[in-house]
Parts: sequence; C-alpha cells; structure tokens
Amino acid sequence: MVAAPVIGGWSMANSRELVESVSSALELPLTEVTGHMRFLREEGLVTTGGRGITAPRMTHQDAASLICSLYGAALMKDGVTSVKALKALPAVSQGVRRPAAYSHAGGRAYDGRVDLLGSEPQAGVVAGLAAALRLLGRGNEFIRYASHRFPEAQLNVRFSVQYPQHFASLTVRFVGVSDIWTFGQRGKPRTRKTSACDEVGLTEIAKCLEAP
Repeated sequence: MVAAPVIGGWSMANSRELVESVSSALELPLTEVTGHMRFLREEGLVTTGGRGITAPRMTHQDAASLICSLYGAALMKDGVTSVKALKALPAVSQGVRRPAAYSHAGGRAYDGRVDLLGSEPQAGVVAGLAAALRLLGRGNEFIRYASHRFPEAQLNVRFSVQYPQHFASLTVRFVGVSDIWTFGQRGKPRTRKTSACDEVGLTEIAKCLEAP
C-alpha cells in the first residue's frame, strides 16, 4: 500500500539512475535492466544525449518504455520488438467508476473533475503507464483534495503485460474511484507468460524521476 502522493518537481534522473531505480524497485538484475535500456537507446525509443553532467534527464515515458521492454519479452534482444508491439495495441477504457456518495465526500461536494489517469492512456500502453508514474509522483488536483479529506487513503496501481501474444492492463484505484484500461485482446493462447507490478515498485521509480 502507498499513501497518496504530493506534488513533486521536475524529473532529475539520468539514464544510469533510472536503470538502477528500476532494477531495485522491480527486483530485477541490474545487468538485465541495463541491457534493455541499451537496446532501447540504440533504437531511439528513449531519450538520448550526452554523458556525465550533460546526460539528458529521463522522462516518465522513458521509464514506461523500459518497464514494457522488461515485462514484454523473454529475451533482452526482443525487448525493442515488444515495446513496438505494445505501443501498437489499441487502448480501451473500462471507464472511471466511483460510488455515488463520493460526490459529497466528507459532507462537502467536490466541484472539480474526478480524474485519475485522464485521457493519456488513449495514446497507448506506454503513455498510460507514464501517466500512472506521474500520478504516483506528483498527484493531481483530485488526489490532493481527496487526500486532505481522507488522509489515510491509499493509491493503488496494478500494471500487467502478457506475451508472446501481447496484451496489457492498467488499473488505478483511489478512495473508491477506479480507472481501468486494457490494451489489445487478452485471448487465451496455449503458451502465455504474464509479468505484473504494483504501486510499491512503481512509486520507487516515480520518486527517482521526481527527485530534486
């Protein structure tokens, strides 16, 4: 369980720091994560640039692409192909759901938009996961309001990827509100593998991206 986040600053992580964070947060070998990042960089699927103090700052989309590469393929060399395949999957919103009573949370109506991931996942699984990472790191107007009303509230996130027939799902829940997206057709191939993570690991990655 992860407490509701507060707004953070601009992303300060470079490629090496992001790789180390993902390795630790998802409990994956550093060499494996490093290799996936190298292939993504060579293919131009993550931010590239100088080194050392001139190394570019990594984005939430970069982190999402790296996670998709790690979770979408059995072999490191297939990560790039998997990221491209995942990006091509159609996004389907299952809708934002909330209890009817929530519109008067704590006895006072919330007149803003009840919003978790917004419309960003429409652009695909990488954009959707990037939105979830931003939410975990920065929050948004609705989460800050609800966190004030419900200080013990927990923000829950689950992200899963199935391969070799690619399918992904992303679920975010907070104080009775849920936002669920699927990407592609789940299907039931005879051989399939699924990798998943939740807000615990993803929050570590989000904090790395938001660190001052």
